[in-house]
Amino acid sequence: MPTPLHTVGIRQVSPSKASCPFFAAFHGNKTLDWEIDNQASLLMEIQAHNIKRFLILIIAFHGVFLAALISVGQLIADRKSIKTWLFLGLFFVFSLFQIHYILFEMGLLNKYKAANVFPVTAFYLLGPLVYLITKHSLHKNYNMNPHGLLHFLPVIIASAVSITFIYSSDLQKQLLLSEYFYNTNILYIGVTGWLLFMVYLFWSVHQLLNYFILSKQTILNNPSALVVFIILTFLMLACISDLVAFISNKAVFMELSVLIITLIIIFLFLINFRYPGYYKILYGVVENEKKKRFYLKGINFKELTSKLNYLMDKEEIFTDEYISLPILAQKVNLSQHQLSQFLNEQKGESFSSFINKYRIKKAKKMLLENPEEKILSIAYDVGFQSKSTFNAAFVKFADMTPHEFREKNVK
Repeated sequence: MPTPLHTVGIRQVSPSKASCPFFAAFHGNKTLDWEIDNQASLLMEIQAHNIKRFLILIIAFHGVFLAALISVGQLIADRKSIKTWLFLGLFFVFSLFQIHYILFEMGLLNKYKAANVFPVTAFYLLGPLVYLITKHSLHKNYNMNPHGLLHFLPVIIASAVSITFIYSSDLQKQLLLSEYFYNTNILYIGVTGWLLFMVYLFWSVHQLLNYFILSKQTILNNPSALVVFIILTFLMLACISDLVAFISNKAVFMELSVLIITLIIIFLFLINFRYPGYYKILYGVVENEKKKRFYLKGINFKELTSKLNYLMDKEEIFTDEYISLPILAQKVNLSQHQLSQFLNEQKGESFSSFINKYRIKKAKKMLLENPEEKILSIAYDVGFQSKSTFNAAFVKFADMTPHEFREKNVK
């Protein structure tokens, strides 16, 4: 029998007080108004909660649909490629998360017991897939050997053990995320899978960092590298959301994870639609980064940085108006190509920008310490050959002209 609405979250009035004529006269109307207001508030909360659940379910359904659509498209385009099957597995994993959440929200997990293994399978499968897709992205001719299949051994074991627990034990309401996991045993297996995924994720990020794919300069200059960064960031956010859900025992963070996964699916769908040759572009970026690494191979970055700092801060060689890339490269025992590559990749700036940065720093100091000295004289002293070049560089680094800087800072 359903619980009457007036008994849900509303303070009750004792019979003795309710029957008292004085109480009814002085408090009856106020109590009735209070109860009506609370009933209305409760109804609004229930309605808002149902609307939220409905929207999340719609989003999850769309996620499953898009994942299936992309998978079919991949198979039609190139069913022989390892990349196709790896991405097919990735969308299958996303679908498992979405379907499990849909059944959880609809209260059907107890009816369809086998579906309780979905999050376990998904967590254990996601890590190896992300890692192998990363390997395939970095190596154009990468072919997975039989040993690579060992990455999928944990998912087989975890899924089999989970199925055994599900059909040999009853549904339990554990303390964490009640009913999202079938019982405590499945919860522990699922959390272990989450930890395994995090290991694989960090392993994949390490691989990408080794090839400078996730370096700031590469991401800014190559949209394909930016795509990789966005996908990994969203995966990390989904995992953090899951972790917060476990710690706080609040399902809202699981809902957030579902939304993030749906965004990943939509993002991949748009990329696949807009750039069908995305992988070829990424391969080109990787090959380019490999060549850059070759030029900088064997160089001690820390030692080189120390040498450059000494030449700039102590010797102030930037004040030489004839300083050039070949001259500076010779002073640090590098080829001019190596030094240029180092400045671009490690410092994120060109040679001229690197030199002018020090020149403007010294010019600022001279403008303040020698307020009577002419600006043109200071420009020559720090290494510039003309006032126009000096002004342009000053505006670039200080967002104002030398004259404005002096007026603003000299009292």
